[in-house]
Amino acid sequence: MMGARNVELITAAVVMLLIPLALAIGLFPKLLHGLDGGHEKVKLAKLAKGYSPSTSNLTITDARVDTTSALSLTTVSKRNGIETGRTTKFYIPLVAKGADDDEPIRVIIETSKLTASEMSELEESSSIKGIARDVMWEGLASSQREWFTTKAHRKLAKDVLLFEYKAEPGSDLVLFLVAVGVTTAIMGIIGVIVVVKQRKG
Repeated sequence: MMGARNVELITAAVVMLLIPLALAIGLFPKLLHGLDGGHEKVKLAKLAKGYSPSTSNLTITDARVDTTSALSLTTVSKRNGIETGRTTKFYIPLVAKGADDDEPIRVIIETSKLTASEMSELEESSSIKGIARDVMWEGLASSQREWFTTKAHRKLAKDVLLFEYKAEPGSDLVLFLVAVGVTTAIMGIIGVIVVVKQRKG
């Protein structure tokens, strides 16, 4: 009996350690962005020539958004068949001023903050600030890449950059710490409960 209980405790402990660890690994790019204290202002034409900034926090200048080829994706959340909410993300090509339509797109902006006033601001701005999502497995999804090439008939650069508009490294760090911290705390509480029940049994 004691051996069986020990095995159960060990199994529970491993599971409760693996869940926060898996979450931490999944959110690891957020941690790296959160710890990135740099910032660089760079022209889009320079990025198009293959320049690699030393930081993911960028202000891209001399550029304009091309809303004629924008992609919007809406995700609907449901519980028991009932809609509980929906979120929409927009993916908009960023092109150099004066660029020809047949030039490969080097940067795709990602944003979920796109009210009418924000769209106007984005269209009028020649400097776009945000975070380049280029760490580890981050980047434009294959389905999104396919949409731009087959539906919008746009040519994408092989190393097309996904750029989150107005993203802040501090928000990434908070998300990582809160998500991993809360999950670890919950697993710890469950662990204590399991141990207490095992001892009582």
